[in-house]
Order: sequence, then C-alpha cells, then structure tokens
Amino acid sequence: MGVDTRNAKVMDRTQYLTFDGKGKSSVVLLIDSNTKKLVGDTSFDANKFNKGRYFVIDGIRVLIEDKATSLHESDWKGAPNSAILNSELKISQDEDLLVLPVSDLVYTKISEGEDNGFRSIASAPVIVPEKEINISWQFPQGASVPSSQTQFVRIELRGFEFFTN
Repeated sequence: MGVDTRNAKVMDRTQYLTFDGKGKSSVVLLIDSNTKKLVGDTSFDANKFNKGRYFVIDGIRVLIEDKATSLHESDWKGAPNSAILNSELKISQDEDLLVLPVSDLVYTKISEGEDNGFRSIASAPVIVPEKEINISWQFPQGASVPSSQTQFVRIELRGFEFFTN
C-alpha cells in the first residue's frame, strides 16, 4: 500500500454501528454518505475516512438485543433470530475486505472471564481514506426477521487507526 508511517499517530480504536433488524430481509446497507456519528448508534461519520486516516481491523464481534424497546436501552445480552444468525457481514472498499458468516461473529457469552467475544481477523484488512466504505448485512434468500420480534444488532470492529500527514 506504500503508506509513510514515520510521523503517524497510532491509536487503539473500536469502530461500531448498530441497526434495528426487526422486519429486515435481503441486503441491508449499514452506512452511506448520510451516516452521522452519534454516540450509541455509530462511530462512523459518512462512508469515507478523511485524508490520512487509516483503520486496521484485527477483531470483530456482533452483539444482539432481543428484549429492549429501544436501541439505547440495550444491554446486548440477547439471542439472535435464525435469520440474523444465518446472515453474512460484508465489508468492502473497491473490493471485498471481509465476508464472514454472522454465526462466526455473534457473541453470546456475557459473563465473567477472559473471553471478550471478538473473533480475531488474521488478514488485518485496512480501511483506507477517501474511498467509499461499504458495510452490508446479507440475509439468506427468503429469510427475514419477523416485524414483531426485537432484534437490535451492534457490530464492533476492533483494531487501531493511524493518521498520517
């Protein structure tokens, strides 16, 4: 990629986004150019990083809420609906960076202990600046979350970001 990191500022970071899965099916685009950073909803501000900002993903987890009446009341200890569990998460930028089954990412063990639920990402894909970021959730064909069932979803991308001049 050829990035000069000699004067780069590096920082641990978790990028996240949430969505309401109730009634969803097919393909759900999770960010776009109108996405606004809002604490508790998403840490993304639009679907491009500013010049000089890079983000390296080293882990992902998906958390589910199935009881709260609003996203901001979620404690993220819920169980996924089968349509959610059998979906795929796709992150791309000109080309696919990650395409993973959600069943490999859902964290259901909320208890004491060392396990934080992040699935390690050995390929360490890099989200680069000034290119459109596409994050989508693809449901299996013919599957959907019932419109009567609460399924808030939180996707957390753990890694580090660095800023260059």
